[in-house]
Amino acid sequence: MAESKVLSLKFRNMDDSTASLTVNDPKADLTAVAVKEAMNAIIVENVFSIDGADLATPTGAVMTMKTETVIF
Repeated sequence: MAESKVLSLKFRNMDDSTASLTVNDPKADLTAVAVKEAMNAIIVENVFSIDGADLATPTGAVMTMKTETVIF
């Protein structure tokens, strides 16, 4: 059985569109405060521009966990 996690970071851009970034296999002990601080740091440092629009505000984060079981 294989397990995987993906953290999706959701942002609103300066042009009012939305964008998301995904992180594979994030740390297991992440807190809402730590994730929001990291998202704010990404915005402040202007790390990403999506289709020419800079990220403006964090709007949410979702952790998705998937378990894969091989049947044969």
